[in-house]
Amino acid sequence: MILEFIPELIKLKKELDSLVEFAFDNHILFQDTKNKAFSFFMNKEHYPKQLANFCDYEMKAGIKGANENQIEEKLNNIINIFKCLNNKLIFQIEYAKKLSDRLISGKTQSIIAEKSFITKLKAEAGVTYVSRMTSMIQDLDSSKVEMEVYKSKTTHKGFPNGIQLNVQVLQHGAWEIDKNRFDKLDLPLFLNTMKEDFCTFYYGRHKNHKLSWAYGLGNVDIKYLQLNKEYQSTSTLLQLLILLTLEKYNKKSIQELSEILGYNVNILTNEANGLIYNPLFNLKRSNTGGLILTDSTDNTDLKPESIISLNMNFIANSLKINTIPTNIKVY
Repeated sequence: MILEFIPELIKLKKELDSLVEFAFDNHILFQDTKNKAFSFFMNKEHYPKQLANFCDYEMKAGIKGANENQIEEKLNNIINIFKCLNNKLIFQIEYAKKLSDRLISGKTQSIIAEKSFITKLKAEAGVTYVSRMTSMIQDLDSSKVEMEVYKSKTTHKGFPNGIQLNVQVLQHGAWEIDKNRFDKLDLPLFLNTMKEDFCTFYYGRHKNHKLSWAYGLGNVDIKYLQLNKEYQSTSTLLQLLILLTLEKYNKKSIQELSEILGYNVNILTNEANGLIYNPLFNLKRSNTGGLILTDSTDNTDLKPESIISLNMNFIANSLKINTIPTNIKVY
């Protein structure tokens, strides 16, 4: 619906702008009347949310493959609609939420486009309006610099325990991160050693700062040497711990895994669903098609009482797979 409505709205606005330009020579009275009429039409509360959602789609997929001029045109068209919003605060709140998710998950197509759009918003609504969005971009830039220093100042060059480590240091308050993502987690020794290594480095540079680790947001690249083929996956940290625990115990219910790992059972259930039912490698949602096996019936989401085990006969079309859940359920 959004992907149809907003483009049609953009098209209508451009037609009205052209009409006033060519038929009335952009007379100020006609411009003012046109803008007031369009703003009156967009007075409903759901329009700012729809525009924010459309922006999210464009930044994730819509601008993919577009050149610089095409991206600029897309952003200008959105700003042309933004000018007509009566409640720009709703757009600001919704857009900041979507921006936070895109940047944390790495789903944005272009940081340059993100920065350009924020600049355009600042020109229309002021510095204060975009201060939170600007803080997010600054955090990413600062994190990049921090990691470059970490790699240059440490003897392992950013590969503690022979594993590449990348950390994003984000400010509290600027980002939309659910508090459940900060739940404590007992890390395996090799991961905890990596964490402590970075903490020692960071506190040596920022003595008055304090780090809170959002384990629920961590992603890892895993190579599966024990399977028939050398598959690689991009998975969440929680999914890695599920797999490591199953290596040790063979079969466990998700409830039992929750007790072993000391983590929210509902979030673990969602993570396990990503290991077995991710549509990128298990289109038919077969209970034997994922990286883990389950006693649940095909095409049925796992439950806390579901029994799961490793699938040593896993087969996929690609050697590189993504097991991150497509829908994150927060309880």
